[in-house]
Amino acid sequence: MPEQQSLMFMPIVPHYKSGIYVITNLASGKPYIGSAVNLRARNAGHVWHLRKGSHRNKHLQSAFNKYGAELFSFRPLLYCEPSHLLFYEQRAIDAALKAGPIYNINPTAGSRLGRKASDETKARMSVALKGHRGPVGHIKSPETREKLRLANLGKTHSPETRAKLSAAGKGRKQRPETIVKRAKSLTGIVKSQEAKQKISLALQGHPTSVETRAKIGASSRGRFVSEETKAKVSAASKRSWASKKEQGLVTKVSPEAVRERSRRAYQRSVSGPERERVLQAKRETQRRYMERQGPEKMRAYRQNWEQEKRKKAA
Repeated sequence: MPEQQSLMFMPIVPHYKSGIYVITNLASGKPYIGSAVNLRARNAGHVWHLRKGSHRNKHLQSAFNKYGAELFSFRPLLYCEPSHLLFYEQRAIDAALKAGPIYNINPTAGSRLGRKASDETKARMSVALKGHRGPVGHIKSPETREKLRLANLGKTHSPETRAKLSAAGKGRKQRPETIVKRAKSLTGIVKSQEAKQKISLALQGHPTSVETRAKIGASSRGRFVSEETKAKVSAASKRSWASKKEQGLVTKVSPEAVRERSRRAYQRSVSGPERERVLQAKRETQRRYMERQGPEKMRAYRQNWEQEKRKKAA
């Protein structure tokens, strides 16, 4: 069994020996359990921080300030491989807790489980973490973003992973606050032509299924669009149109040219009996539309149609 040594002196331990140790208050018998890959270095670190008054364990530091270094001892409990340190340290902590109180703040070896932070500590942690809110909302530098982009470039999910992600996301509803935040984060973002081209190429060859179309139609049917939303859509369309004009992506075409182009395309695509069938379907659609409009509009429509017919015949 390793012998007990005063904390003021180095214990007789071979260099780079790993194991479990105990620091004991000889006045009260209260212990502190720890583990180290290098026991000699760990003891030296305890002595240095306790003398400086900067030890991270405030209970052990207070006792050291009260009783002095002469009433504290350092004793290796056992030597073991570094891979077994946490296993034996936890057993030693459990055994010491059964005997009485200990200086260890964390009852779990190598973890903060069971430790309660004071209000002062919580306030310091809050100040230190402001602007760095963890994985969700963490502010990453442009260099970090570029590294992440390059690291994930070309990676694709397997069919099994896609199925798991799909199952996990089904039925999940976002909170109204989340929807508002996402909308604000996307407001004012203008995609470059290169980005639009990439999106277009990615969507090619992925037709929307009949079921998906039916779902989209059912969800949109009967939806009321407020005047505010209409104004926003109109303003966004105008901004997009103005941006395209500035980039020289818009060419002026007269209404007559558009109609002529549509007429020629229609004549090329429809001819013979097929053309007559399409015309008949078009007339039927117009007739149904006018019936919904009422008899007065129907009479006006027929009068105009007859006048146009007579003009063409003349």
